[in-house]
Amino acid sequence: ITLAENGLKVLAVEDKRAAKTGFAVAVEAGSFYDPMAFPGLAHFTEHLLFLGTKKYPDESSFDNFMSLHDGTNNAYTEQERTVFFNEVNNAGFDEGMDRFAQFFIEPLFKKDLVGRELNAVNSEHEKNKPDQSRRMWQIMRGTARFDSVLSRFYTGTVDSLHHGD
Repeated sequence: ITLAENGLKVLAVEDKRAAKTGFAVAVEAGSFYDPMAFPGLAHFTEHLLFLGTKKYPDESSFDNFMSLHDGTNNAYTEQERTVFFNEVNNAGFDEGMDRFAQFFIEPLFKKDLVGRELNAVNSEHEKNKPDQSRRMWQIMRGTARFDSVLSRFYTGTVDSLHHGD
């Protein structure tokens, strides 16, 4: 593990026999850090980061690049962190890593994509409602003190995130 000048811990493992390279980032910003007025903001931000950067402005640029290089990507938001993970063939690693790094350097947060991503977050919430483990979490939230972060709604919906455009 290497400690960069900015405090970032970096772990690099190389296997020259592997067909693909994986890379991930865990950002210490999850749903517990959402502002009270915007429950689900961390999750919504997770979605928006994939939709273009100053260097690679096309909203499909990252996904298209990853597909061209036999790659996959995804992310999830937990209570205390948001995790982004990827894998790409070795030929696409350098550019794939640059494209990914741009999420955290200069994301665009395009206003014209906000409505679509609000609906995507909302659809994800609706899809997850029947999930038994999420229902158990809802019961735990319902029994927590009002002023506890545990009582907060965390996935986000159109209603919780759509405030005054």
